[in-house]
Amino acid sequence: MEWEAYWQNLLTEKKLNYKVKELNEYEKIVLEQEPCTERICKGIYERYDEAEEHLNAVKKNCIEMFDQIEGVYLKSGRVKKKDSLLCKVIVKRWENIEAFDNKYYDLDEFNYDKIITDLVGIRLIINYRGKWADIHRKILNIFPLLEQRAYEERTLLEHLPGRQFQAEWPIAYYAQNDPIQEYKKEGLHVKLKAIGYRGIHYILSYQETYIELQLRTIYDEAWSECDHSYVYKKEENRSHEALVQMSKILNRLTHLSDILNDTMKSVYDKEGILVGEQGDEWTAFSEHINRIDEIIGKLEETDDIFREFRSRLVDTQEDCDETGEKRTGTGSEVSGKD
Repeated sequence: MEWEAYWQNLLTEKKLNYKVKELNEYEKIVLEQEPCTERICKGIYERYDEAEEHLNAVKKNCIEMFDQIEGVYLKSGRVKKKDSLLCKVIVKRWENIEAFDNKYYDLDEFNYDKIITDLVGIRLIINYRGKWADIHRKILNIFPLLEQRAYEERTLLEHLPGRQFQAEWPIAYYAQNDPIQEYKKEGLHVKLKAIGYRGIHYILSYQETYIELQLRTIYDEAWSECDHSYVYKKEENRSHEALVQMSKILNRLTHLSDILNDTMKSVYDKEGILVGEQGDEWTAFSEHINRIDEIIGKLEETDDIFREFRSRLVDTQEDCDETGEKRTGTGSEVSGKD
């Protein structure tokens, strides 16, 4: 596809026309210079096919290195597609149009791979949360941290020929009310994500390429995939607000699944719940009873939230008469808990 046709199709399909227009107007009127967004994107477009070959080789080699880590349920990786990369370039330049000290302000076709750190993305999925610290230490054995003062002086470290290391200090993303002391104990930075996202992120320097590595559980992965498909950057969908609320409910349920899974692992390892002689009572350790009580409490909270969400819903079919015309003053309701 010729560049002009590709460019116009990209802007239209991804709804980026107004962002590019604002960038062009700002550069022309405020900065008194020729607009450069299309030039930057075209330069990346023309160079990225060759870069993609290198990035795919780096991804393959890096995943093979992680094969030595036992206890990882699933390893996956991807190289950012051209469309996705150009969209990110436009959005980041638009978001930082006046942020002269932001790294994205000076992004261009020659330095984008030194600024955008997720051209290669790798995920390590574990089957229960209690395993994360052990996997984290193994990651640091392969990609060690440098001296702490290096990260205090620069947010993102430059590549060092022939070396592989952590290019940024690892961050544990957590949700409201999550315990975070275990992350701090391992020296991780912690960051609250209001949407409920959980995961540990690393930026690796490997073969003079930045790689974003994510470590999370299968339950966090399931919720994240669903949220990414139906909610994240999907504001144009007319049901977006409802989908946001449903995603929050799903997040609570998948997190509870994580807690229950960890509890099952503990019960298995310690043989912590045993059937009594009569069969109608089970003896259990206090820690397991407390965890189960915690899960029940959170399930009840989630049930209340879900019922409150349901109470807002009015059946559009019931709201119409037999001719299909909307009735007034009617709707379906749902009662609270018995």
